[in-house]
Amino acid sequence: MEAHESAVVTLGLYFSMFGHVRRPVVERQRDEGWETYKKGFELRFRLRPSDVDMVRALIARAGFRPPNTYTKGARLIQPVYDPQLVTLILRACGQDADPNTQRERSPERRSKYKPEPG
Repeated sequence: MEAHESAVVTLGLYFSMFGHVRRPVVERQRDEGWETYKKGFELRFRLRPSDVDMVRALIARAGFRPPNTYTKGARLIQPVYDPQLVTLILRACGQDADPNTQRERSPERRSKYKPEPG
């Protein structure tokens, strides 16, 4: 196994314990356009401070540049925006890696976007 493959497998393990993926709502993106609806495909690791350097090093070892880490609540968030790396990590932990898979919209979420009945 190559170094980048083992890094992706390890990232997949971290993801299965500390991560989630955000998928855009395809119809909303199409209808509203990028100027209004700026949500893209993103994977997030919710990490303790002691794990951040390890995850960033694994992203770099996989051949990608790690985006900046930010704080949300009591945890640090290490995002991954690169669709290729997101796909590799999701496949490594056995999840649906298709970036076109839509997120289900919850009826209780508030939004200006109202799909046409049909």
